Amino acid sequence: GTSDKTSGNEKLAWLLAMFFVSWFAWIFYLLLAPLKEKRSDV
Repeated sequence: GTSDKTSGNEKLAWLLAMFFVSWFAWIFYLLLAPLKEKRSDV
């Protein structure tokens, strides 16, 4: 019972971690991509 609950929490934590990592990576890309373009233009 306890082991099952722990594994369930680990899976949930992993899903949240993967979701936030991909989400922040996407926002980081959207923020940095325009900056690189502006720098290259200048």
